[in-house]
Amino acid sequence: MVPLYHQVEEILRQAIRSGELTPGQPFPSEPELADLLGVSRLTIRRSLGDLERAGLIVRRHGVGTFVAQVSSTQIIPSSLSFTKNMEMVGLEASSRVLSIGEVGSPVRVAAHLGLSGGDPVILLERLRYADGQPVALEATYLERSVVPEIDAEAVTDGSLYEYLASQHGIDLVAMDQTMEPILLSPVEAELLDSNPGAPAILSEIVGYSQDGTPIEYTRSLTPAGRARFHFHFRNGDVGRRGFLRDTDEAGGDTEEDGS
Repeated sequence: MVPLYHQVEEILRQAIRSGELTPGQPFPSEPELADLLGVSRLTIRRSLGDLERAGLIVRRHGVGTFVAQVSSTQIIPSSLSFTKNMEMVGLEASSRVLSIGEVGSPVRVAAHLGLSGGDPVILLERLRYADGQPVALEATYLERSVVPEIDAEAVTDGSLYEYLASQHGIDLVAMDQTMEPILLSPVEAELLDSNPGAPAILSEIVGYSQDGTPIEYTRSLTPAGRARFHFHFRNGDVGRRGFLRDTDEAGGDTEEDGS
């Protein structure tokens, strides 16, 4: 027999999937749900806990529970700029610079950028927003000898990649990205308007220039339920001409969408 809390969870999931409960909408309180569904508050609390871990609802301390913005952000690694990605899905991108300055390169960062631990790098920490909602907490490291300084105003109002291209002549044309699930620390949760211990996706990104030199290392945190990661894969020649040829011959391309 299916446990009662699983039955309740499925009812609430269906309400979200059907649009009866829409993204950003306040979620009914535990007492309201208990009365509506005729179950105990303990059962409701357990069901809500599962929904939160699945990224379908967001609990904000002292504010309430809300339906998560599951599809609010589509992050597409093949289009490298966060700002451009937001434009592609019709959202307004903005940033808040938390800190900017020179630091000694941590060992992990140095390994990705081909440096020695302690070598000087520029650290840029930003909170990224989509239509005013915080969707990512980023720490970006750039080798100081390549990028000696960054204009804070330029990377608040616009794309870091566009700034690097226009001001430093650096075009980032490729990246490696790894992702893993983590739990938010109290500081991270406060900045991202989430709860300590809430699930999130940690992305580590290494950006490369045209000649294959690693220029950027970024550590980005996105709370579960606030982003959809879209990946586009294809076989054979990665060049544009080869891709078009393969598509014409095969009658289509291959696409995988993960979250």
